[in-house]
Amino acid sequence: MTNRNFTRRRFGRTAAAGAALIGAPLPLRPALAQQANLKVALLLPTSGGQALIGQACKRGADVANDVLADMKIPVKLEIVNYDTESKPDVARTQAEKAIEAGAHVLMGAFDSGQTIAIAQVAEQRGVPMIVNIAAAPPITESGYKFIVRNFPTAPMLISGAFQLHKDIFKASAPRPRPR
Repeated sequence: MTNRNFTRRRFGRTAAAGAALIGAPLPLRPALAQQANLKVALLLPTSGGQALIGQACKRGADVANDVLADMKIPVKLEIVNYDTESKPDVARTQAEKAIEAGAHVLMGAFDSGQTIAIAQVAEQRGVPMIVNIAAAPPITESGYKFIVRNFPTAPMLISGAFQLHKDIFKASAPRPRPR
């Protein structure tokens, strides 16, 4: 199936399969994927300055089919890895390459700069993208139609951390005092 035949219904199935990647329980498991294979382009920095983090994320994706099988979700992901080399311009080029190779959905890249570059390509080409960890708000606040986030934004992380500190200080004694 070419990307030109990518429908809203298929996007819904793709998003659901992506959610399954992070272990979310889904009540509609049998109807989740009626197609046999879903080609996922995993765009991560597996070389360069962020290589270790990218390689760790890749290892997580390597077990996705086993997790889906354990959850009795009838989908087989064909995960194709693309190295962004820790560079936004390379991430953009790799996203274009993945789409040309027939990727049904893009996933990546955990670094906000690279993810924004990939999101621009995904939106221009009409290919769904699942944001993997990147926390910059503009990624999903730019009015894109094909971008789905599965990670909180930076302001959400910061405000949540401050609230947790307040809760800890409220529950503990003695309270920390300035010197």
